[in-house]
Amino acid sequence: MGYIFTLGDILKYIEWSRQPGMARLLNAGLILCQQMLAPKFDDEILDIGCGSCYSLLKLKEMGFSVRGLEASPDIAGMVKRKHALFDCIDIGLSDDMPYD
Repeated sequence: MGYIFTLGDILKYIEWSRQPGMARLLNAGLILCQQMLAPKFDDEILDIGCGSCYSLLKLKEMGFSVRGLEASPDIAGMVKRKHALFDCIDIGLSDDMPYD
């Protein structure tokens, strides 16, 4: 198991992501993933280490079914309080995922 981000880490990431041009860069990465993976709208996308859930929110807005796995209970709790994603974020480690 590697480093697990703290609440302070994710707050710094959120601050970084709000800098001019970062939203455009992050969205370009999501578009590239969408083109490379070519998911169908009935596919479920799993974001391992979902952190701030920026990707989950954008992918959900695009119409995809999403799930997130986050190792930090503090970060998952913050996201669940901030967004209506409480039903699609699980707490756990990537080397012991609760999925098929």
